[in-house]
Amino acid sequence: MAHAKNGDLFSIDRVKKELEKGRDELASWAKKDFSFAFASTNNQEIINQYSLLMNWANLNKQYRPEAKTEFADDENADAWLLAYAKAKNITIVTEEQLSLGAKRKIPIPNVCKEFGIPYINTFGVLRKLGVKLVV
Repeated sequence: MAHAKNGDLFSIDRVKKELEKGRDELASWAKKDFSFAFASTNNQEIINQYSLLMNWANLNKQYRPEAKTEFADDENADAWLLAYAKAKNITIVTEEQLSLGAKRKIPIPNVCKEFGIPYINTFGVLRKLGVKLVV
């Protein structure tokens, strides 16, 4: 929680909205304990990057129409997260893997590779932040 409080670790409002749809502990945590650490995507710089991502996805012949539809769905936070990262030059934390042959889904790492957005997995960010797990 300390890394969130000092701004090293945060997410975006669109992810919070996805989390809050659930009726579980994660939704409760997002609403109560972590609500301060969701940045707004209501910014022209981010909206411009989002438009570029949408244009790229629509013109990309690799992905099936249903993958493009899912990527463009306003309820899906992925494209907004990518737009935020690109606009703010920050690293995305994801467990998705680069999948150059993907057709049914547009994986976050594929977009990161295309647009030069840095990404890392959960264990990588924990190492980078110096977090040690004690059992």
